[in-house]
Amino acid sequence: MNAPPIPMIKLFSLSLALAVSANAADWEKLPPLPEPNGGFICGSQGKHIVIIGGTNWEGGKKNWLRTIHEFDPTTLKWEKAKDLQEGPYAYGTALQNGSHLAFLGGTNGEKPLRIFAGVDGIKTAMSRELDLPRTVVLSAGGWIGEKVVMVGGTDDAANIAGVSKSTVLFEQNTRERV
Repeated sequence: MNAPPIPMIKLFSLSLALAVSANAADWEKLPPLPEPNGGFICGSQGKHIVIIGGTNWEGGKKNWLRTIHEFDPTTLKWEKAKDLQEGPYAYGTALQNGSHLAFLGGTNGEKPLRIFAGVDGIKTAMSRELDLPRTVVLSAGGWIGEKVVMVGGTDDAANIAGVSKSTVLFEQNTRERV
């Protein structure tokens, strides 16, 4: 028995319509961030969403933020977990590996950073894991097994022309390039 083939566009349209209609009722508006924010690190820790640092503008002045906020989806509330002891932090790369949230690079508003740090526990204790091979902001990255990959980035957020085209793969524990 040979059925006529279904044109791909019809199959795609049907799949899209089913997906949209099935999920349309699942969306709900959530509370906004506790303060205007961009350039922050975002990930999950346990069942909470974690926002680390960032920047905002108020009264014509750029503010560099040092707060860690957590969002609890069961209560739909934001809570200030703590302030970063190291100072403000923005424009780094978030890395999520299962329940482990980490970040690399970034800036404190005065200079680019070479840090690779993790977030541990529900009250987001920070643990500095190692120094990066170079300072970097505005990069991308992730884990490949136990290795960390860092792609692109620049040494200065204002230096977009200086964005690197390199990829660096290193061991998380030893910082050795692979």
